[in-house]
Parts: sequence; structure tokens; C-alpha cells
Amino acid sequence: MLRANGACFAAELCAATNRLPEDIERGLWSGVTRGLLSSDGFGAIRRRVEKRVPATNETARLSRLMRGPRARGAAAGRWSLVPTPSNDIDRDELAEAVAELFLRRWGFVFRDLVLRETIRFPWREVQRQSPFHAMQR
Repeated sequence: MLRANGACFAAELCAATNRLPEDIERGLWSGVTRGLLSSDGFGAIRRRVEKRVPATNETARLSRLMRGPRARGAAAGRWSLVPTPSNDIDRDELAEAVAELFLRRWGFVFRDLVLRETIRFPWREVQRQSPFHAMQR
């Protein structure tokens, strides 16, 4: 459905596939964890995280209006396929972009920092493309 029609809401996927909302939600999140799907907003992520947070005494003190049933929405937003990368990507340009990203984010680039990041890119390529390494050449 996503390949044929582009971005869709979870309700549209339910109607098109005759599947239960729970099945669609499970399938969407499975696609996200495998890097195949993306949502256009943060609502789905917020709802997903809220589900896992255990209730605390602080939530028990909320007013009656705040404790009402929450709207479902762990699959909120429009969902689309993540485009497949083309094979003509220049690895040097990509490494330079990653090095610049880390430099802007942290102000410096070193191996242990790169290893902690979620962007998995070989350190040797990031190091070779970092601006400071270019100044030393």
C-alpha cells in the first residue's frame, strides 16, 4: 500500500488491508526498527514512549479530567517507506558530512564519541574527512 500510494495514515492502512489497528501498529513499528518505514511527526514516538513509562504517584495526583482515557495514537501521523539509497553515493562526501555533523553537534570529533553515536560509519573514514585532519595535511 505504501509503495503504491505513498504516505498513509494508520487508519488508511487498516481500511485498505482489513487488519486490526494493533496489527498495523505492530507492523509499522517493526518496519521502523528495521529502517524501512518513517513517520512524518513525533506524535507516534511520544505515544510509543508514554506506553512504556510506568504510572507514578505524580500521575495519580492529576485531576479527574487529566486522568481520562487517552486517545489511541501509537501509530499517529503519516507513514511512508524510507527511500533506498542509491549506489552512486560518494563515500568521501558522506564521511565529510558525518564529520561535520559531529563537529557541529559536539564541537570536536574523536573516536570514542563516534562509537557512541547511532550513526554507524567507520571511524577511519570520518577521521580522514574531518576538517582538522584536512588542516594537518
